Amino acid sequence: EKRHWVRLTRYCNQRCLFCLDRFAQTGGVLDLGFIRRDLARGRKRGLRRVVLSGGEPTVHPDFVKIVGLARALGYTHIQPITNGRRMCYPGFLNEAVAAGLREVTFSLHGNTPALHDRLTQVPGSFVQAVSALRAALKTGLIVSVDVVINRLNLPVLREHLDFCIGLG
Repeated sequence: EKRHWVRLTRYCNQRCLFCLDRFAQTGGVLDLGFIRRDLARGRKRGLRRVVLSGGEPTVHPDFVKIVGLARALGYTHIQPITNGRRMCYPGFLNEAVAAGLREVTFSLHGNTPALHDRLTQVPGSFVQAVSALRAALKTGLIVSVDVVINRLNLPVLREHLDFCIGLG
């Protein structure tokens, strides 16, 4: 089923070595009115699934409100693509789920803290992402993982896959 992609931010709280979107990361968040109109455009096209992206969509100060708005407009699957760092906080994750979040894709680029944190250039980002992923699974959300394959994680890709499968 086709998905409507909506960018919420032009900012990310990581500095991934391989980021292909870094030149679009000019800072800040998109206006809530603009996001509302963009969400409505997708529904007018008959789309029922929306992907919330960025930068990092969860750093938008109105992220939970945007999830609720998407739900109110009739989207049945609201899916952020996130590094998971904000979702490791139970209150934030629970509010998003209560607002209508049904699916989440976590960006997890290494199977160890050393590798993932090196790739994201943020110490502790692995622990936060894995904590958020585990919490999301417990809520019953549809959970998937994105990995950008690069020269640093390619040698352990099988181990990474096994690690992700082991998480559930």
